[in-house]
Amino acid sequence: MEFTNDSSAWFDIVNKIYNCPDMQNITFFYRIFPLQDTSKKIIEYNSEESSYILSPDKEYNFKVLNFHPQKRGVGKIIIDKTFMSNVSSSDIEIDSRYDLSLLSIRTAKSYYTDKFGFYRISCILNEDFIVTNTFKIKIKNNLFIKIITILLFTVLATFINSLFDNKQGMFDFSKLPEYGMISALIVFSDKAINFIEDITNRIKDFIKKIRRKS
Repeated sequence: MEFTNDSSAWFDIVNKIYNCPDMQNITFFYRIFPLQDTSKKIIEYNSEESSYILSPDKEYNFKVLNFHPQKRGVGKIIIDKTFMSNVSSSDIEIDSRYDLSLLSIRTAKSYYTDKFGFYRISCILNEDFIVTNTFKIKIKNNLFIKIITILLFTVLATFINSLFDNKQGMFDFSKLPEYGMISALIVFSDKAINFIEDITNRIKDFIKKIRRKS
């Protein structure tokens, strides 16, 4: 069934399923609504990437509806994830017949490389029955940061070359394409990306320490 805000059809299905003898020991039924950004735009699944494409350092929300046709629900919903942090609680205690929970998560910062991960929703329906739903994610890197880094590397390398090769100390513009290609190869290589991210994190930590002391 397609996810929509109208859950009446879903309630009807749950009521029919619960009448089956094998479903009598289920402590609650649940439904997961699509992932949305803060503007309530639904994040569509990208079949080419086999994942949900998310932006770095951004908050996303999704709703979980729990329901039991006859009695108060008992159980827990556990949220697990990688390259994400919790904005709201990561666990939901089920203690009512019907409830709609809003969960918020924030993606990790990703300046130079894409990050692949997941968020997983595990529902403990009874002691012997746990259902797990895993959603693959891809956090896109910040291409603007990459472009700026390439430009800075290109200008710096050309300037250093001009100091040593040009007796007059003039900026040699003819070297820009050559050093631009070299800078692009460096910035887009995995080892360089890891090095740049490590240096960036160290600088941030150093700035934080200075601010704390002041």
